Amino acid sequence: MAYQVTARKWRPQRFHEVVGQQHITTTLTNALHSGRVAQCYLFTGPRGVGKTTTARILAKALNCAQRHDSPDPCGECPSCRAITEGTSMDVLEIDGASNNSVDDVRELREIVRYIPTEGSSKIYIIDEVHMLSTAAFNALLKTLEEPPERVVFVFATTEVQEVPDTILSRCQRFNFRRIPTSLIASHLEKITAEEGIVADQEALYLLAHRADGALRDAESLLDQVVSFSDRVSAQTVGDVLGLVDRSVFFDTAAAIAAGEGARLLDLVGAVIDDGGDIEEFVRGFAEHTSHMLFTRVQGSAAKLEVADTERARYEESVVAFTEEDLLRIVQTLMELEAELRRSLQPRFRVELALVRLAHMGKAVDVGRLLTRLTALEAAVMGGGSRPASRPQPAAAAAPVVARAPVPTQSHVEAAPLPPVPPPQREDGPGAELPEAATTVAAGPVDTSELRQDWPRVTDRLRQAQPTVGSFLEEVTRMELDGVILTLYFAPHNRFAMGLVAKAHEAVAVAIAQLTGHQLRIRCSIDAGDGGAAEPPAATPPPAADPDYAPSSSPAPAPAPAPSTRTAAGDLAPPVRAVLEAIDGELV
Repeated sequence: MAYQVTARKWRPQRFHEVVGQQHITTTLTNALHSGRVAQCYLFTGPRGVGKTTTARILAKALNCAQRHDSPDPCGECPSCRAITEGTSMDVLEIDGASNNSVDDVRELREIVRYIPTEGSSKIYIIDEVHMLSTAAFNALLKTLEEPPERVVFVFATTEVQEVPDTILSRCQRFNFRRIPTSLIASHLEKITAEEGIVADQEALYLLAHRADGALRDAESLLDQVVSFSDRVSAQTVGDVLGLVDRSVFFDTAAAIAAGEGARLLDLVGAVIDDGGDIEEFVRGFAEHTSHMLFTRVQGSAAKLEVADTERARYEESVVAFTEEDLLRIVQTLMELEAELRRSLQPRFRVELALVRLAHMGKAVDVGRLLTRLTALEAAVMGGGSRPASRPQPAAAAAPVVARAPVPTQSHVEAAPLPPVPPPQREDGPGAELPEAATTVAAGPVDTSELRQDWPRVTDRLRQAQPTVGSFLEEVTRMELDGVILTLYFAPHNRFAMGLVAKAHEAVAVAIAQLTGHQLRIRCSIDAGDGGAAEPPAATPPPAADPDYAPSSSPAPAPAPAPSTRTAAGDLAPPVRAVLEAIDGELV
């Protein structure tokens, strides 16, 4: 006998042999048992899942002379053999793509009137029925609604949305599903055992994954691999189909977890040197990380449709990742896969994305950070709780109160000061302010001028350090003692006071740029009665100031240096403070 491909040789001949479509075969067998056979069936679903095969089994079951009480055809009677060989006069298979005109349908309407010649029914199987023209569909409506006795139509299509509703309403519709990977692998294992082919389980799962739910595709791929080598192994499947070795994906995930960018570049180079396709690598790694995410969420790899030897490796590899990390990796790879289709340098794009993933750091829950921040504030306040509401910012309208030793005039004599220190870099306590000409004003400090310019000071500082500029609005009042300007904060705003005290040089530079006066900034807690609840927070003076005497009270714990990376200006100040402190971003 001539050679037959596996898909034809192992085509199911009975309902129970159809793989992965039990919801359809059970309905059809019950209909045959009860005699409730419809006049028209519509089988729809993806390619290679058994639509035409099921139609042929139904045709054999309707015309089988030895079926009796069993729903399955015997496969031995003349009718069954004729249908299997394609020579039956009572079963007509029509290709809808090449017989799609009104004339073809008119001819079909003429021949359906003839009675069966061998069996009890005449069955017309129209494959790819969606290819019929609109006029052909309309010409078929009356015949479908009132067909001659013992005539059954079976339509098969992969594009059911192209079939008119008037046709759908006259048919019983059956939706064929994609076959699960595990069922395809089990069926391939059965085939190789019967054919005497040595095959590894991992290789069969690779073929099943590649088939994407189509059993016919998997059987065709098996034929291709067997033609290359008598032994079906993972290495053989990868060589024939151009797949990337799955161990490379585990190594890539480990390199990302360890932050080894150089190792990632070596892995990509090795894949390309071995003849692998860069898009296939990205597609495979995206599937691999989705399996890792599934394992991490489920807590086990028992439900993964992979070989048993790989389940343990998945459970070991996910230990180094959190769910948030895997979500970011999967999202990045999906975006990368879409970008590669229009990229002129796909390898460069892949290497760039992988190195970025290696150095992205661990995802941090902002909610947990805020909880820890609240606990830290409570600890600094001696166990007190933060009030539910805070007072409205009063920086612009805060009065400048003069202490008793200061004369009552609106001008206070200012002592000579050293030059204004240069602004520090953005990553330090005092980030660079916008360029502005600074002219040192001679003479006393005008308190009314300082009061009027205070909103400008906060706006200027907010451009360089948004967090510090926002917290300056929390100032309840100010006192000027010579060249020392003390800023008072409410007791529950110790965190804001700490950030402003750390950036005292930037505040002083902003005041000098806008008013021309050089002042030293101190911060203190407002007792509410015009005095300080505690000594002012000490701030280091300029190096050449001989009049500075350090305070004996310890300064509040400095907060992490703010950053200007965040652009979410509509966030609450505590959230902005956390994001800038960790140089993070919301995802």
